[in-house]
Amino acid sequence: MALETPAKTGKAMSREEAEKAAAMPEWARQPIEWHTAVQETGDQIVFDTIGDEFVGMFNGPQTAEKDGEEFTILTFEGTDGRPYQTNAGWKLERAFVDIPTGTVVRITYVKDIDVNQPSPLKDFRVDIAYRKADGSYGL
Repeated sequence: MALETPAKTGKAMSREEAEKAAAMPEWARQPIEWHTAVQETGDQIVFDTIGDEFVGMFNGPQTAEKDGEEFTILTFEGTDGRPYQTNAGWKLERAFVDIPTGTVVRITYVKDIDVNQPSPLKDFRVDIAYRKADGSYGL
């Protein structure tokens, strides 16, 4: 956090504030621009009803491990600007292999597939937003 100086606030500093400012290293007196190195864990995207959709910007895959087994988590920024994630599973992992980060996508849970297991395989459609040369979206 940069120190609020009289030039920034229009107010004079107290003697205590001036002594504190003088004791700070030079870098701490300068405005700092932050860039996120690691983002907090996103809210889980739950596809539990056929027709459920999620729209967001793909931020990339992450590998996680549970009980010695690795699996892929897909991360997104939602339309509300918040982070989201979902376990990839076979179908979504394959779908996102060639989708670059920064792509706006729509994921739709379209049907269940009977695979002779206790739970059916969830089938998804992944749509990619059309992006114009100027960076905007639409036709």
